[in-house]
Amino acid sequence: MLLHHFLFSSVKQLFLQGMSIVLTRRFLTVDRETVGEIFQIHTKKNGRHEKNG
Repeated sequence: MLLHHFLFSSVKQLFLQGMSIVLTRRFLTVDRETVGEIFQIHTKKNGRHEKNG
């Protein structure tokens, strides 16, 4: 009984750690993409202003 509880806790802990890693990677990837898009928009807007001004 104790061994079953220990094994279940270990599997549960590994699953939760795995999910945390996956979610963290997804959020970091989204952040990098979003920052890249914002930078491109900012660069395009500044480039247009410099050419016109």
